[in-house]
Amino acid sequence: MKTLIRNNAYRRFLKIDRTKVEIDQKAIQEEELYDGKYVLMTNNQELSSDEIALYYKEL
Repeated sequence: MKTLIRNNAYRRFLKIDRTKVEIDQKAIQEEELYDGKYVLMTNNQELSSDEIALYYKEL
């Protein structure tokens, strides 16, 4: 449990009190809205969105 509390990636999904640690279900549900989605920003106007995503995935 101490490993999770020290890990910043997991800590945002926890409610930490002095004596107890609980999973923050609301934070998890909010984060689920972004599962499988990402945003790419480029100044290249010649490529389609699909081509840009493909090039990014190849990096």
